[in-house]
Amino acid sequence: MNTQQLIDIERLAWLIEADGAAAHNAEIAEVVSIAEQRGLRPSVIAVLADSHAPSAVRERAYGYVAIRLASNTNHLAFAA
Repeated sequence: MNTQQLIDIERLAWLIEADGAAAHNAEIAEVVSIAEQRGLRPSVIAVLADSHAPSAVRERAYGYVAIRLASNTNHLAFAA
């Protein structure tokens, strides 16, 4: 995913649920970068970024981050 593409956080949530977090590490890394830029909770971001954490734990962290990012914008998709 390059910086010209949009990250659709809702679509990514469904993909993570279907395939597991490990299958979408590249997209998650982009979300992590955005979350860091927006100043979200570092401990949650660290769990989301940890490719060795259990998928269920990463999914919960993604849910937290996705909700916070969506609440800070009028759109569920935003430029990376």
